[in-house]
Amino acid sequence: MSRGLGAMQQGILETLSVAKNNMVYYRGSGRVVWGSAPVPPTWKYDKPGWVMVWNKRVLLADDIFDLRASLAYMAGVAGEKYARQYVNGDYQASFSRAAKQLVKRGELIRMDMIPIVDWDGDVGNTVIRCSDGDYVFAGRQLRFVRLP
Repeated sequence: MSRGLGAMQQGILETLSVAKNNMVYYRGSGRVVWGSAPVPPTWKYDKPGWVMVWNKRVLLADDIFDLRASLAYMAGVAGEKYARQYVNGDYQASFSRAAKQLVKRGELIRMDMIPIVDWDGDVGNTVIRCSDGDYVFAGRQLRFVRLP
């Protein structure tokens, strides 16, 4: 018998679009190359949805969400960050379990091929051009999702 969604699962569903629109600096965002200085704030990466995939900057389609942004947003609200950017391990583990259960229940759809709108620079063979749009392969990690 299902007991419904837990608090973490409800939080994930409620903060997907908020996190996408408000989180600029988190590991994997398009504004930050991990280990180097952020790009200047006047660049086009100010628009929500720019992320780093396979060390390339791409702009996600409007209905695609990065769970890393949601994790960083929720951890900031809950006070589960240290050194202003790192999420506590137990909170991160709880978030991961909740996200996997949301996918299992059908509340979120895991994206293996991520539809993108734009990309920056030479992406080589990272971008897959199809008749219905451009895509990037997401890999094995549960990172990009959309709502059903």
